[in-house]
Amino acid sequence: MGVPEAGQNAGEEVVGEIAEAVPPASSVTGGVDESGVIAITRDVAGAIAFSAAVAPVAALAFPAAVAPVAVAVAVHGKGIGSGRGANAICFAAVEGDEHHHGVGVEGGGPGRAVPSFFHKIHGDSPRPVYPHNFLPDLASYSHLLASLLNTRDPPDAALLERLLGDLRESRLEPDAPLFPDLISAFARAALPDAALELLASAQAIGLTPRSNAVTALISSLGLARRVPEAEALFLEFFLAGEIKPRTRAYNALLKGYVKIGSLKNAEQVLDEMSRCGVAPDEATYSLLVDAYTRAGRWESARILLKEMEADGVKPSSYVFSRILAGFRDRGEWQKAFAVLREMHASGVRPDRHFYNVMIDTFGKYNCLGHAMDAFDRMREEGIDPDVVTWNTLIDAHCKGGRHDRAIELFDEMRESKCPPGTTTYNIMINLLGEEERWEGVEAMQAEMKEQGLVPNIITYTTLVDVYGRSGRFKEAVDCIEAMKADGLKPSPTMYHALVNAYAQRGLADHALNVVKAMRADGLEASTVVLNSLINAFGEDRRIAEAFSVLQFMKENGLRPDVITYTTLMKALIRVEQFEKVPVVYEEMITSGCAPDRKARAMLRSALRYMKHMRVA
Repeated sequence: MGVPEAGQNAGEEVVGEIAEAVPPASSVTGGVDESGVIAITRDVAGAIAFSAAVAPVAALAFPAAVAPVAVAVAVHGKGIGSGRGANAICFAAVEGDEHHHGVGVEGGGPGRAVPSFFHKIHGDSPRPVYPHNFLPDLASYSHLLASLLNTRDPPDAALLERLLGDLRESRLEPDAPLFPDLISAFARAALPDAALELLASAQAIGLTPRSNAVTALISSLGLARRVPEAEALFLEFFLAGEIKPRTRAYNALLKGYVKIGSLKNAEQVLDEMSRCGVAPDEATYSLLVDAYTRAGRWESARILLKEMEADGVKPSSYVFSRILAGFRDRGEWQKAFAVLREMHASGVRPDRHFYNVMIDTFGKYNCLGHAMDAFDRMREEGIDPDVVTWNTLIDAHCKGGRHDRAIELFDEMRESKCPPGTTTYNIMINLLGEEERWEGVEAMQAEMKEQGLVPNIITYTTLVDVYGRSGRFKEAVDCIEAMKADGLKPSPTMYHALVNAYAQRGLADHALNVVKAMRADGLEASTVVLNSLINAFGEDRRIAEAFSVLQFMKENGLRPDVITYTTLMKALIRVEQFEKVPVVYEEMITSGCAPDRKARAMLRSALRYMKHMRVA
């Protein structure tokens, strides 16, 4: 299906404008993940401290002239922890980022080099010159990786890539202990391809990784739904190899089966563990119970809980919280009471996490009375609400339209022992923005700063969304600029919010400019964003440009979805080109896109108008 003849040149111009918005070399100075967790800002002028755990301090340095990550590392004894103590690992004067388990390698010894992986990158180029005649050594990288691996959160992907780039630039070659640390770090950072490449390089020179590194990689592949690859690794290293699989290795494989909903294979893992004499732990049972619950097999989950107790593994409150979360995600919130009864029958006392999941379960289905009952009950049992409890309760009341009660709960939180966090303020900014209480929005931002809280990507995205939906486009654009000034990179979600806001008001040229700015920032426009752009052109009655966006999607490997075609049909009906609607509908079907109720309604509407026009 082509672009309508009228205005075809305009359509070609739009495609050209989008395609020419080539992103420049990255100038990002920080980032935040989509969950709202703040990544540590990278700032050439600044220095950022990571805490470390133990006592005596020795200084190590990476040269600022060469390394993308130049650091001064405060090393504490034999190990490095991470937290918020007085001692710190300091990332100074260059780009850095954020921050789990270091592992070693068997064979080779600490001095063994890996020329095959790095010499192919450098060739025979001269070694770089470092200031102060100081060369970064492998021990420095080992200490830094240890600090990244000894935290509960996964290492920051951007920082790991810079560390690896620094190694390549300095021509340092990982030795036997460093290789598995790198494998584990990249696996934990959800970068399994990089971890697999490092594993292959280690194997090429005869190094056999310890089980921790392989286990981390199996887990990463499983979570990415790449279960066949996870199975192959497990078979190679554990069943066919010399390393005896332990409980954690089986759990890593089990996690992948649970992720893809393969209950049969998950059950076989438990059988295999029994055959090999490997005892399942609480995590093993928890994963299987979770899988049964998500599959709607509550009785199977109950039987497994009994088996768990018979094997001497007492279920914790966390196991029951996973059962409850499974029912929540299946829409069976009423079973929360049955879970609580089963919990009491097993002699397990609910903890804070269980109550948080219960409050969230009731909140998601607008059962605010039950949510408040759970909140009151946890306090009666002497469990103090944490920031997650308060956030969940406030957010549930916001989404349930009980804004006044949400504000009351926010005030209660302020007066409690638990001060509001960044996420709390994000919820309140969204609430006040929806009500167009702009003074309140500004007051919340000011209060955040007073509390020493840094706005994250969710804060800025929320601001752009509420300002955009209210037509306050200048403020929305100012937020994006302020975010960049703070060293954060705007997310696709943020740009989509602004494109959609312009589209709702038919401001197609402004929407197009946002898409171009998005690409200039190194972000590819998704189908969702381009659908909003199509809607903008449709609202502005610019049909040729709307169809040119469809053409752009096809030429750039983006598959149009049912919303794409429905939006185009709506645009055609708006300009009374009813005869072209069936053509769009037919293309939607032939492209393998199943029409939904709205698409069928658009077709019926167009056919009805066509019939009326013939009768007239």
